[in-house]
Amino acid sequence: MAKSYAQMLADFKKREEDSIAANQRRLDQTTAIFDEIINRYKPGGSFGRGYLSQLENQKVQDVGQESQQMISSGLYGTTTAAGAGQRWEANVGATARLKLEDVQMERLSQAQVGKAGLIERVENPAPNLDYIIALTQAQSSSSGGGGGGGTSGGQRPRSYGTSGGQRPRSWGRGGGRR
Repeated sequence: MAKSYAQMLADFKKREEDSIAANQRRLDQTTAIFDEIINRYKPGGSFGRGYLSQLENQKVQDVGQESQQMISSGLYGTTTAAGAGQRWEANVGATARLKLEDVQMERLSQAQVGKAGLIERVENPAPNLDYIIALTQAQSSSSGGGGGGGTSGGQRPRSYGTSGGQRPRSWGRGGGRR
């Protein structure tokens, strides 16, 4: 027995709502992932903490070795020894920190651009009125109303109007957009 128009319309509306809900869940999951990445790379985030710790350990070792060499050569009490940490910062530390910051900002920018692109591509499709009209024609054709151009029984119409003969996005294996 063929479905009534009201049943077909209710089924269509349910599929559409399910598809929109599934798309919203995917969007929420994806934006949460982007937010996590952005938080990792923003200033104060977790990116580079291990590297900065290693850098500080290396500074302690290098300044300690330089101090030992100055003690051995009898120069430890001079002003040269006082500037060992500053010289290390100028020669090694500052360059390493700048490179780390450059990588951090590059990756932060990539994550922000990725999230912006995702948000830009989000579509909120309106109901396909051409499909609803085709359903009406199919219903009146199958009930003997002579609407023409429709289908019989529970078949889907061949043409969906402006969608170029393709099935609506809500029809498919996962019920969501592809």
